[in-house]
Amino acid sequence: MKTHLKLTVVLFVAVAALFLLISRNHKSFSGRSNNVTVLNNSSSEVLKQTKKVDSLEFKRLISYFKLKRDEFDPSGTIRYMPETSPEKPKGNAIFCYFDQTDDLVANLRLRMQVENKEWLFYKRCQFLIDGKIFDYIPSNIEFNQAGTGNVCEWFDNAINENNFVIVKALSKAKIAKVKILGRNYDKVIVFTDKDIASIDHTLELYSAMNGEFAFN
Repeated sequence: MKTHLKLTVVLFVAVAALFLLISRNHKSFSGRSNNVTVLNNSSSEVLKQTKKVDSLEFKRLISYFKLKRDEFDPSGTIRYMPETSPEKPKGNAIFCYFDQTDDLVANLRLRMQVENKEWLFYKRCQFLIDGKIFDYIPSNIEFNQAGTGNVCEWFDNAINENNFVIVKALSKAKIAKVKILGRNYDKVIVFTDKDIASIDHTLELYSAMNGEFAFN
């Protein structure tokens, strides 16, 4: 009788230990599965972490953007770049972008680059937007070889009270072009419908994510 009781106790302990082991393994696998989901759905995670987001607008607009994160940035900042924006200083392009750190969006910027056979060495631009002229003097103009035998010159400026009126007009433009006033000669670039739509989408997403236009 005692032997039977001992066997029963041993069996009970073994079953309990097996159940505990299965339970721990299940939790471990569940945790790994959740990590994969977060990695594969970055936009959904951003939406959950960002406060006061217009979720309908966010979902409508996010497909127009590529999200970038620098793995060496301790703040974990996410950069919202238009899907059509070039990866390198090459070709003609104009677009806006912004950053998100934690649940705040900021650093709204305007970038324009131009590729040419010869150096323009420009310091001033004239935008012609739906028949209205806007003069603009960009800061920190950079340049390098475009890799095609041409050269590329560009500026990447914060959007502020000096250029917001231009950006706003571009976002709703029907026809827009810019004359780049070089040292020896000028170059005119006509913006495409995609260029204009890109700027409009960026301002809309920035606003939907509760970005502030303190200079408006």
